[in-house]
Amino acid sequence: MIYQHLVEYANYVGLAFQVKDDLDDFGSEEDADKNTFPNLIGKDATEEKLRNLVKDALNAVLKEQKFDKNLMVSFLDYFKD
Repeated sequence: MIYQHLVEYANYVGLAFQVKDDLDDFGSEEDADKNTFPNLIGKDATEEKLRNLVKDALNAVLKEQKFDKNLMVSFLDYFKD
């Protein structure tokens, strides 16, 4: 695939959005009985999962050679605390 690394980046970012959303909602009554990452693996493990997803997304996009990556790299700042 010609843009394999972009597809990997998109997959990591998509999952990172879900994990961040789960973390943001953690502790609310609405999510108490749902199968969210923090409810299933714990808050600390979920935070580690988010860090790893962001790192993997960064590594994937940096492998891409054919375009300016600055915007995609800066987009990952959204996931910082």
